[in-house]
Amino acid sequence: MRPLQTVALLTLANCFMTYAWYGHLKTLADRPWWIAARLGLGTLLSYALGRLTLHAAIARLGRRVGLVAAPVAARDGLAAIDVDKVQDLADVRRILAERAAYE
Repeated sequence: MRPLQTVALLTLANCFMTYAWYGHLKTLADRPWWIAARLGLGTLLSYALGRLTLHAAIARLGRRVGLVAAPVAARDGLAAIDVDKVQDLADVRRILAERAAYE
């Protein structure tokens, strides 16, 4: 296979897999019960009773689905705003303007 053809095919495959992965994540956001089922009743009860930390629960879920998972702590909750619609962008701009007025 020629090098340019190899690079083109790898790039195309990478784009397809990225699109498929993000599509998969979007469907999981609509099905929290699937995540709960993957965790298992024992894990959920341990977490609810305070015998399991959030970090340990996320790590356990990651192991069950074949990933290395860990929570990412953010100093500011605004770092978690998902801007994927025009209204979301307007909300973020409004929040940032309000913050600038207080500072």
